Amino acid sequence: MTTGLTCLDNATVTGPVTVRPGASLIATDGFIVGPVAATRPALFTLSGTSVVGPVTVTGATGAVLVERARVTGPVSLSGNRGGVRVDAATVTGPVSVTGNTGGEHVVAGNTITGPLSCTGNNPPPVNENRKNTVRGPASGQCARL
Repeated sequence: MTTGLTCLDNATVTGPVTVRPGASLIATDGFIVGPVAATRPALFTLSGTSVVGPVTVTGATGAVLVERARVTGPVSLSGNRGGVRVDAATVTGPVSVTGNTGGEHVVAGNTITGPLSCTGNNPPPVNENRKNTVRGPASGQCARL
């Protein structure tokens, strides 16, 4: 995807999903086998979607939302400027939330089998009084979430 908005609603995708600068992705209630990578997207949403593979979002200008998602692989959200929300997700792998600015950053109600690391986010992430279950070390700004 290089421009515009791609919506994947109840879709099954096999192979990599790549979101190029300025494009947006909204994936709801689907299944993706392969890596999901977004570099400088306008908007990025995984809602109720299962992903087998890594999820990487870097430099988003708008909101980044990973909610009710199931990810088997690492999740890396870095350098995004419109707020980051990881909410009620289940991740088998490490989660890294690094260097995000602008908006609000929420890491709440997740089950993470692997480490959770949050560093350099401004403002720091909050959990909205919904603890995360982390079966690995939780460090940095997420140490107590």
